[in-house]
Amino acid sequence: MGNNNTVVEPDTSNSSTVVAEPFGSLNNVEYCEPCNKQENKKLAAYWCSSCPELLCQNCYGHHKALKATQDHKLLRIDEYHTIGSRIAESISHCQIHPTKGIKFLCITHNTPCCNICKEEAHGTGCNVQLKEDVLKKKDIRRDLSATIETMTTTVEKVRTDLRNNQWNISALEKHRTLFHYEMITGRQRVDNFLNEFENDVRKKYEIAFSTSKQIVHENISKIEHKLNVLQKRTETAEKIKEFDFSESQVYLINKKFQQDNMEDKMKIENLVNGMKVVSIVANPVFTVNQEAKQITLHNGFQVGTFCHTEEGQNQPGIDEIESSSSTMEAEADLTMKDISPDDA
Repeated sequence: MGNNNTVVEPDTSNSSTVVAEPFGSLNNVEYCEPCNKQENKKLAAYWCSSCPELLCQNCYGHHKALKATQDHKLLRIDEYHTIGSRIAESISHCQIHPTKGIKFLCITHNTPCCNICKEEAHGTGCNVQLKEDVLKKKDIRRDLSATIETMTTTVEKVRTDLRNNQWNISALEKHRTLFHYEMITGRQRVDNFLNEFENDVRKKYEIAFSTSKQIVHENISKIEHKLNVLQKRTETAEKIKEFDFSESQVYLINKKFQQDNMEDKMKIENLVNGMKVVSIVANPVFTVNQEAKQITLHNGFQVGTFCHTEEGQNQPGIDEIESSSSTMEAEADLTMKDISPDDA
């Protein structure tokens, strides 16, 4: 049998050409032996167990047509490789030492061997027995039939399992359905949380806005009142100029007006400044981390309204209004940080 690593195109003279498969061939290229003897390299497609000889597609046709060889048993090249060339061709003589007969079987390596092979390759550690002794102990044909039955049963069972169980595809589909459901419900929980948070913030902001607006209106009313008092005082002072008060009386009246005017002026200035500093602290800060798939609320949300009193002290005009969202367990990679009232 001629082996060579040169790649040669297969014989395509017949449309039913069988191309040798690499399984079991150790990547060696098998050539047709009759053609090889004529220096015409064609890939082997069959092996004749009677000759024994490797045949290309063309020689296979001649082999089946000739009366002398038409009853020979042939295997496809892939079947030949499945058996193993050493086993297939070990009819009587050793492949490695052609002049030596096959007398032993190495049970360990499942291969036939001659006297030389037994000593050189299958010595200590190998279970080597006389071929005749092995064949006497077993009904070889029955064992082969049992092996065939086992392989057939395995194929049928696996194919049945494949049809019925679809290799866990059903379970995978159920898991996918559950995953989609959990994603939808998780998204709904997140949306509900954000809706509740937004509604809560809007309500409390409106409270702060209304309170701040009320403070400004109240300050304007107080300023209007002080201006009216000042206007009336001015009108009274004009009338007093026409009265026959003594100089000491006019002096005291004027001092009183001056003191009252100074106090009213300070109160008006405080009220005006108080309107200027009325403010609403409202800072909902959202951070979206695309890489980490997170939404973070920093420092929660707080609303504060501050103003000046008439006495000029900087105090909250109303109780500080704080708004904080209710927390929920982190789901769907939503993170809420520092949103408790104590932290606001």
